[in-house]
Amino acid sequence: MVLFIAEAGLVGGLLGGVLFGAWMTVTNKLFGWHGNDVFSSQAIADHKCFLRMHLEASGLTIYPLKIAKVCRDWKLGTGARSRPATARPGSCAPAAAAAPASRQRSRSRSN
Repeated sequence: MVLFIAEAGLVGGLLGGVLFGAWMTVTNKLFGWHGNDVFSSQAIADHKCFLRMHLEASGLTIYPLKIAKVCRDWKLGTGARSRPATARPGSCAPAAAAAPASRQRSRSRSN
């Protein structure tokens, strides 16, 4: 019984992962579905998007950030051993920051 459960888990896990990956790939290629899901699992450094959320008492502000190309030309800052690396001037474009996309007011509960 224990061997059956182990085999079912191993085979089912592998087969399920392969079938799910095949489904995502085929439906993206044929119909254009799941594009965000397909590309989010790949280790592509470029074209990343982030949401910066700022929560205040007055509400939530969301700032979308987009990085079209990640800087690959890094140089360690002069005289710094433990400081983070900095990019050479002009070698990388800064992240594109947009205006706040969403502003939600917090609602107070009244009993």
